[in-house]
Amino acid sequence: MSRYPDVEIEVFEATSEFSPIGAGIGIWPRVWKALVAIGLEDLATYASTPPSDEPTCTLELRKSDEANGYAFCSLLFFHRADFHSALVKHLSPSCRIQYAKKLRSYTTRLESGETEITFEDGSTSKCDLLVGADGIKSAVRRTFLQDQAQTASLEGRMADADDLLAAIHPVWTGTVAYRSLVPVSKLQNYVVHDYGTQYLGKGWTIITYPIAKGTLVNVVASHTNDGLAGTRFEEPWIEDVDKTEFLDSLSQWEPSFVKIIQSIDKVTRWATHTVKPLGSFVSDRVALLGDAAHAMASHQGSGAGQAIEDSCVLAELLGHRLAERETLPDVLRIYDTLRRPFAMDIAHRSYENGRYLSMTHPDFLPDDCDVDTQKRFLHELGEVILDKWQWAWTTSLDDMVKEGVAMLEAVVPDSRGSFPIEKPGSKEHLQAAFSDLPVSTARPGTMPTLNIDKGSQQVLTLAAESYSPQ
Repeated sequence: MSRYPDVEIEVFEATSEFSPIGAGIGIWPRVWKALVAIGLEDLATYASTPPSDEPTCTLELRKSDEANGYAFCSLLFFHRADFHSALVKHLSPSCRIQYAKKLRSYTTRLESGETEITFEDGSTSKCDLLVGADGIKSAVRRTFLQDQAQTASLEGRMADADDLLAAIHPVWTGTVAYRSLVPVSKLQNYVVHDYGTQYLGKGWTIITYPIAKGTLVNVVASHTNDGLAGTRFEEPWIEDVDKTEFLDSLSQWEPSFVKIIQSIDKVTRWATHTVKPLGSFVSDRVALLGDAAHAMASHQGSGAGQAIEDSCVLAELLGHRLAERETLPDVLRIYDTLRRPFAMDIAHRSYENGRYLSMTHPDFLPDDCDVDTQKRFLHELGEVILDKWQWAWTTSLDDMVKEGVAMLEAVVPDSRGSFPIEKPGSKEHLQAAFSDLPVSTARPGTMPTLNIDKGSQQVLTLAAESYSPQ
């Protein structure tokens, strides 16, 4: 949004300052190209592997729950703190940040089109558009779904109301992830590769990869119990634990891997939660983005990337000359039409990948099959996993952005035209305008350059958490 100075942005951050947590963040080529298109190519200086258009090995999959492990299959990785700092550096001068502001609720005034926000400290603010980018425990999503549930209840759709209320709270996946950083200097005879390695065994998937320009190894050891998926996680979601909580279970794995985890000092256990699929990411003049809309498992390395894609598409639509206060409902419906199906598909792929990688999928071979059969199966499995991942490096966000612009220009007239049918933002209006437009996100294309000339509009982006536990 820094390219559109006529759009005022106000960020409300729940914490007292931006303090990046977490270790590594993966960026696939599809997302990297989108970041370059909006002027963030200097992020390349923080990458563990320089960006390249050539095919490279970014992740090796190994069966490692035995002494003689073996590879059976092949992100740009950034240190999260570096990535976060670089983004903050690019904030627009028109962006104002208020800290220690935790949202309690909001109310949309249909007569004025304004949304009034109430914070836990009793203060309030108003905006034309509220974007909830406040993480998996999103307060914006809570009010968003409560309002929809109330409407459904008044209309006698009690089952719909119950489903909406049930989607407010995150759902535990049955997975806990043990996270740690290991200085390379602690690892004797350790070869620092440019790519990551994923060590796999029954119920476990452990990924290691270099960050901070190869000075640190990020370790994420995830243990999955499918029987606990959907139950309530009773302990703190994020908690420092003793490494023996998981180390003993992995002590008989291949030696090169054991050497890494034995070098771990501090370990943090994260309970992996997701968000139930939503029927819409938008309502009136409110939009959900990132984990608030589609928090997903980490098994495609795409949670952060999908939040970036949300942001890029929404920013291009909001920066278009036809995006004004009166046409915000159209902009949001187009954003939802494009982003929700795609992000939810990636969330499902991530879930499926997790079951394959942890060897808990129903299709997985029994433990007592012979070694040769197992190796053949794992090589075939590698192809399945790669197929579910190909979208990340074979497709581009450019086409989705171009389709969004085409939809907006089909729905909203410029100063020389008039609305063809119905009122802007109505379901009938959008269906008619979209009827001749293909919705496809896999065609090559280029990011359009937009010339902006429109009246001032105030847009508020809410970020109630600088990072959410995924």
